[in-house]
Amino acid sequence: MTHDELQDLLEGYVDETLDRSTRAEVERHLAGCDECRAILDGVPAVQLGKIEPSGFDDKAMRRAVRTTLLRLAFNVVGVVVIGWLTLTLLGYLVLQPLVVDRGGRAAAATQATQDLAVMFNPGASLASAEHSSGIIRRTAEATVVIPVGSRLVEMGTIKTRIGPWSIGAADGGNVFPYLSSDYLGEASTVLTAVGDGTVALVELQFDQPISVERAQQLADSPIDVRVVWAGFVLGDGEQTGLGIEPGGTVGYGTCDLRETDPGLLGAASAGYGKAPFTLEPSISRALDATRAAIDNLVDHGNVVGAIDPLVTRDSVVAARDYLAGHSEVRTLVVTGPTPDVLRFLDEVDGATAVVRGIDFTNWYQPLCGK
Repeated sequence: MTHDELQDLLEGYVDETLDRSTRAEVERHLAGCDECRAILDGVPAVQLGKIEPSGFDDKAMRRAVRTTLLRLAFNVVGVVVIGWLTLTLLGYLVLQPLVVDRGGRAAAATQATQDLAVMFNPGASLASAEHSSGIIRRTAEATVVIPVGSRLVEMGTIKTRIGPWSIGAADGGNVFPYLSSDYLGEASTVLTAVGDGTVALVELQFDQPISVERAQQLADSPIDVRVVWAGFVLGDGEQTGLGIEPGGTVGYGTCDLRETDPGLLGAASAGYGKAPFTLEPSISRALDATRAAIDNLVDHGNVVGAIDPLVTRDSVVAARDYLAGHSEVRTLVVTGPTPDVLRFLDEVDGATAVVRGIDFTNWYQPLCGK
């Protein structure tokens, strides 16, 4: 057996795993080989019988595992919370101001949501408006009512979603500005049929538009009715009803109606948040609120495309320019007790009147300062 082969057996010699003949051969080699003896002298023999127990404790091990898992769980929760807080701060401090509201588009869409609900619905008044901001989008909501007598009847709600790239209704469609409303028919016939003890909401359409001054005289009539909405002509052209186009009509409430407590009506100025609170109906304030709403759309063309595919920025600009120099009133919406509304209609010349709502309740609370 060679020298190298014998060196490979030294480990087995120390561990006493060699057979008797091999062990004897290794010992004969060690007697004459200083190198192998030096290697052997540096490796102490292992005395298996002297190895102490490890002292392993399975309960301690389970506690250690539980502690490790809990620490891991806390770390994961901490990472999630920190990530959520980071995304939230990123949304409110970066995405909202720089992307969602770039150029004031979100604020403009929020205001337009409130304005459109009133502008395109004769007699409408803003009952509530709110908005909420998320990480990457904002939602605006406006609920509209019509006053039938002194009771507020909900017409519906417009809800707008403003995202990083688009503006639309909450379902992803257009911000369609027309809410539910029903015409009951020609005013004199309907009001005569229902008789006394009722209140009504009546829309007057003038064949020839009247001035703001004349409309205000009607609003100040001593007859017990309230003028709650005024609509203005948007330009020369064939009358096309409601719409932002030449010949169209848009308007605003002469006094915003807020239901602050059950059965208690509050009153504020036309143009949500634009003027001090007031009780008296004002045609001029309705005109100012309409102009401000149109200006908002002109200044933020990206909102126009979300209103209705038929509305173009050119038509909105034309409406703005026309309203800047003209103030003809085409529509007035009044409410009050049936006999008084009939008396009021007798004083109005050249208008077609239709009933938009009836309530079989007596006139029992003041409205718009009267």
